[in-house]
Amino acid sequence: MKHISAYAIIFIASYSISTRAGAEEVYRCGSTYSQKPCPDAVKVDVQDSRTPAQKAEADAKTQRETAQVHAIEKARQKEEAQQRTAQAKLAAADAKKAAARPRTKASAPTTEGAHASAGKGKKKTSKTKKEPEFFVASAAADRPKAPAKGKSSK
Repeated sequence: MKHISAYAIIFIASYSISTRAGAEEVYRCGSTYSQKPCPDAVKVDVQDSRTPAQKAEADAKTQRETAQVHAIEKARQKEEAQQRTAQAKLAAADAKKAAARPRTKASAPTTEGAHASAGKGKKKTSKTKKEPEFFVASAAADRPKAPAKGKSSK
């Protein structure tokens, strides 16, 4: 937001310096200004009262400020580019880590099976349902209700 206001100030200053009213007359009509007189208009002197040295100094100052604003904008753009590059590298590293992780827990050996098989020589198989890695919501299946026995519909 600061950059926009700086650009606006520089633009207005350079525009007002570069445009000369010359022999044009300006009238103040209440709170507005116009080139056409209105009733009760007040003529406004719009001639530049500065000396050529003062004008040259103001022009040089405007150019310095413009160069400074451009340098600040260039530095900001460079910093944003560095941040985007760093974020892209982090995202690539996260994707690489995610790809390297095992997909399921079943591939890892369990300690319970090792202890059970070491002691008896038999393998125990579990008939329990394997839990999903992530939460999965499911709804009860819609089944039509069977009519009650012994009751007849009339």
